[in-house]
Amino acid sequence: MSGQLHVEMLGGLRVWAGETPVLADPAYVRRPWHLFCYLLLNPGKALPAAALAATLWPHEALLDADTLMDELVEDLNHEFARVGAALQPVQEGPDGYTCNPDITWETDTTLFEQKLRLAAESGPEGRLRLLMDALELYRGELLPKMEAELWVAPLAIHYRQLFSAAAANCCQGLQDAGRHNELLAVASAATAVEPLEENLYLYLFQALDAMEMYRAIIPAYNRVARLFAEEFGHPPGDEIEAIHQKACTHVDPLDRDVLVIKDELRAAPAEDASDNAPLYCTYDVFKYLYQMVSRVVARSGGHVVLLLLTIDDGSGAKPSTRLLSSAMNQVKNAILGGLLRKSDTFTRYSLIQYLIMLTTDKPTGAATVEERIKARCQPMLAPAGLGLVLSTTQMEG
Repeated sequence: MSGQLHVEMLGGLRVWAGETPVLADPAYVRRPWHLFCYLLLNPGKALPAAALAATLWPHEALLDADTLMDELVEDLNHEFARVGAALQPVQEGPDGYTCNPDITWETDTTLFEQKLRLAAESGPEGRLRLLMDALELYRGELLPKMEAELWVAPLAIHYRQLFSAAAANCCQGLQDAGRHNELLAVASAATAVEPLEENLYLYLFQALDAMEMYRAIIPAYNRVARLFAEEFGHPPGDEIEAIHQKACTHVDPLDRDVLVIKDELRAAPAEDASDNAPLYCTYDVFKYLYQMVSRVVARSGGHVVLLLLTIDDGSGAKPSTRLLSSAMNQVKNAILGGLLRKSDTFTRYSLIQYLIMLTTDKPTGAATVEERIKARCQPMLAPAGLGLVLSTTQMEG
């Protein structure tokens, strides 16, 4: 059955049948949509049920893959019928399952790569326009609600690398053309999506400097310096530091302090945290909370357990900075997403470690938490060749 489907997978999963919304970035992505996305991102090859099941859910022993796939396809058809779109997006042929070729498909991932290819073949002006069009399509990581799936991880890295390269090329072209307003807009958007790329921050500060926005440079530098200290253990590079020092000569010292204070007070007190999430804090705050919690627990006869979570490359070595930063953020988001209780606390202890404080009724109470963290995080880190080491210490009251 023919029709038109528009699918967005960068920054969230959204599906339209013509003008009719079918799916709007749900908090939890059900299995039928895993099958849907996998076939969309791996076109041109039919796969039998057993191969699809083994790829999508490799850690599960699925006894009847054919029945499972039939149920998933039927479930997908129902999702479209529910909104009045009589479409069958997945079909089974003699060689296996594919996306329905009778449907006109439009995906943001395909458009993104098409514009980048056209940009590479165009002159300077056309290249900049196409690069900016491509960057607007990249709203964030590929399928972020499915980032723990083994088949998603390498594709997410692929699109993130394409975005980083395109953003840098676009910023360089805008800087060469002296288009500083546009450079500021592109660099600001790019650093919001890719917050650990120092070269993109350099373009941002160069744009601010070129437009003599010295009062904006002061708080912006403060934010970036804090981020780099936490993620990399060092401040931004010499070029950014030079721009910051130049801005300081144009702003009164007292005004500089006020600008930084205002910026820090505007910051969200608990980023990425829901009402039921554990508390994430600095190590200094963590130490104070430990002293307070340990006294309360000692009086009640409970136990305080510290759990040290370390990421390595599986051989005990420290991973590359870029790989490590991405992995640490993934683990942090997983912890905030339900691995701990609201009453638990954790902090970043070092570049490769998180320290977790648990309160339990018995000394062995942390074992369940350990298993939950391993089950959630090990498969998430495995595609990048990373390992997870957990060390538990019961603290005396």
